[in-house]
Amino acid sequence: MDCVSAEGRALEVDHIVPRNLAAPTIRPTFRHSATRAMKRDRDMTDSRSTAARYRERSDGCIFCHIEHWRIIAESELMVAIKDAFPVADGHSLLIRKRHVASSNDLYQPEINAMWARAANVRVELSAANGMITFFNFGSNDGVSAGQTVMHTHFHIIPRRDGDNPEEGGD
Repeated sequence: MDCVSAEGRALEVDHIVPRNLAAPTIRPTFRHSATRAMKRDRDMTDSRSTAARYRERSDGCIFCHIEHWRIIAESELMVAIKDAFPVADGHSLLIRKRHVASSNDLYQPEINAMWARAANVRVELSAANGMITFFNFGSNDGVSAGQTVMHTHFHIIPRRDGDNPEEGGD
């Protein structure tokens, strides 16, 4: 039997898998990660460096060093700020705290946090201004797509009826 320290066991990346799916009338039981570890059926991903990645900042990146007074909302994984060059009143940005240039390199918790924060910002903006009817959500991923700050971020743009001359088109 492998001797796994408590710290090592906590770092194991494992999925809970039903032991028996053959009998749908019986409530499935779940395997404990320690049992799976003994059977050597585990993911060898070392997650110890993940926490340190969230503290990384890039010198010269304006989104890695945001002044606290600009932040309108914050979570462990991201901040929300008002866009410095808004295309509409209330235009906000959701910015990952971890420096990463492409949205393709985001961790799933960052994606989940972004959508949760986007929902919160949308509700807050709508409550503050009853003229807001819809929103544009978007991200430019890469120079060819129009990304100018190479730190992935997400735009939330409140829209009001009649503010877009091309209204109705995709």
